[in-house]
Amino acid sequence: QRRVAGRRVRHRCRRGARLGMRVPQHHQQGGPAGDGGDGEQDDEGQGEKPPAGFPEVSSSAVRGNRHAMSLAPLAGGDRRGATALSQARGQGAVPVVEPRGPGLSARFARLQGAHPAAAFAWALLAGFAVLAAGIVALGWLVTRVLLDMRVVVDADEYLPERLAAHRTPDRNALSHAGSLVGDIPVLPALVIAVVIVALVLHRARVGVFLAAAALMELSLYRIGALAAPRERPDVTRLDTHLPMDESFPSGHVAASTVVYAGIALLVASHWDRSPWIRRAAWSAAVLAVATVAVSRMYRGMHHPMDVLSGLLLGAGCLLVALVAVRAYGHARRAHEPTEETS
Repeated sequence: QRRVAGRRVRHRCRRGARLGMRVPQHHQQGGPAGDGGDGEQDDEGQGEKPPAGFPEVSSSAVRGNRHAMSLAPLAGGDRRGATALSQARGQGAVPVVEPRGPGLSARFARLQGAHPAAAFAWALLAGFAVLAAGIVALGWLVTRVLLDMRVVVDADEYLPERLAAHRTPDRNALSHAGSLVGDIPVLPALVIAVVIVALVLHRARVGVFLAAAALMELSLYRIGALAAPRERPDVTRLDTHLPMDESFPSGHVAASTVVYAGIALLVASHWDRSPWIRRAAWSAAVLAVATVAVSRMYRGMHHPMDVLSGLLLGAGCLLVALVAVRAYGHARRAHEPTEETS
């Protein structure tokens, strides 16, 4: 009876190790004291096989499970990530803003056991610093290196000059409407609408994602324009109220990329099982950004390199905001009580 009881205890220990549970030290040594401990450890070392359904677990596997349990607050949240994402698909959520697996966002969440709000702030500030350095470096590259090459200058001036040469009153009106697609009040109204809808649906993280990206773009555009002033194209400008030396980068294109591509990303993530909705969302975003870019060049306000720089800036703001909201999600899961294994 003692032998049978000892074997049962060891089998339960093996099962617990396989499931990531702690194994008491006296159970690893052949069962409780006085209950199968006399000689049962030798049976274990002689290759005793557990019943079917309970694979043999080595001591290194037990140690590995103990190490995994020491990371339970955060690793447990990562293990629940796949389940949360699958549940989110059926609850009207937006999976793209949910934390998933190890990555950059998870690293921000691990900073000294950061609070969710602190993890979000750290990720946002770090990303902002990287983007600020990047837009300043890109501005210096354009204005102090590339513009010293005559072939680059001629190529960059060609498209605005060609568009200006084919102006008509009707096209001027269309370009004005195209510029408004990427200007006030359209873009702020879209951002506010997304935030309100997200709050009503109890998906605040969605609104925070888009609002944070938009605010970052606004600040970084000013930094780029001040750090690398550039004259606008040498054609008749239709928007005479704007400064002459703020051609780089295109703020209209950067803001349009943030808002329209950000909304397309959210829509495509929410309806990820509907290819038609995804294609329609991304097609509308591309069309809107392209309309703004062509309209700004038609009106003599930007060069092609300014438009491309604005596109990169907008994409970078979306990426940083996405990492920040995912870092918030990782930290929040790490601070939630871990589920006990029954």
